[in-house]
Amino acid sequence: MTAAECRTLFRELVGEQATGLSPEPIPDTAIDLYLQDAFEYLNSILRFHWEDLTLAIDAGSSSYTMDADYLEVQWVRWNNQPLEIRTIADWELEGTNVHEERPGGPREVAFFGEKVLVRPTPALMNDTDSLSIRAITNPNLSDIAATLGKLRVIGHRPACIWAAYLYASAYPESDVSAARANGLRTVFEERMRALLPYFEKAAA
Repeated sequence: MTAAECRTLFRELVGEQATGLSPEPIPDTAIDLYLQDAFEYLNSILRFHWEDLTLAIDAGSSSYTMDADYLEVQWVRWNNQPLEIRTIADWELEGTNVHEERPGGPREVAFFGEKVLVRPTPALMNDTDSLSIRAITNPNLSDIAATLGKLRVIGHRPACIWAAYLYASAYPESDVSAARANGLRTVFEERMRALLPYFEKAAA
């Protein structure tokens, strides 16, 4: 489904012509805002929108900053070797002081907000040494086509349905509008029950 097809489906779902919610056609820019909210909501459940990121590391430094806005990190690799993702609390319970360990090749990494700690502190590195990170990030409103590609076709219609539900809920001018919103939510929930096993299997 293309971005244009998503907008067309949205217009049908909200009954743009039939409901008279708006005397003029709903602008594409307005529809895209509702689609963005829908994509973000689905992403919070399905974790479909991922990016491969690179974080340069230097010898003698264990603390770094992530530029990307991410929801969670799925995996981290250095020199094609997976690093174990830990937490600061894990290390504190083990009595580990990252800054006092002998430098070496990275084995573990911890994320807290935009900060990243690498353990042990990297020893002598090449100029091109970096961590490869697969992270779940928020969909980008400026590239709906890319978002649709990562969501896969099976998730396109539920996203449009949720966007339409959000729109219908924002304009409850009549019993018909309220009924439409309730109906859209029911259909969305049914679709999501069918979707979840598919995405859980794909992520396994």
